Amino acid sequence: MKKITQEELKTILSDHKIWLNYGADCERADLSNMDLSDMNFIGADCQYANFNGADCSNTSFYGANLRGADFESTKCKNTNFYRANLENTNFKGANFVGAYFNGANCKNASFYIAYLKNA
Repeated sequence: MKKITQEELKTILSDHKIWLNYGADCERADLSNMDLSDMNFIGADCQYANFNGADCSNTSFYGANLRGADFESTKCKNTNFYRANLENTNFKGANFVGAYFNGANCKNASFYIAYLKNA
């Protein structure tokens, strides 16, 4: 699992924002199978980003827009989703032990076979 820096993440999210707005010369953020533990996504626009199989433990998505993102089989232990937009997000098979969801918009989010102990 590849670990990226906060600076590399900033570049990926900047390109993703261009992809969301224009679809030109940039691509959807693919963070699948990456070690994103202890990262900061506070207020980030991650709509439709791919987090499939990533390790997002102890990561903060406070106020982030994760609408339509894919978190299938993602490890999200002690992850902060406070006030995040999780509408239509796929969390199938994700591990949320100790995750924090207060104030999050979970409309139509899929938590099928997700592990939510102490979340």
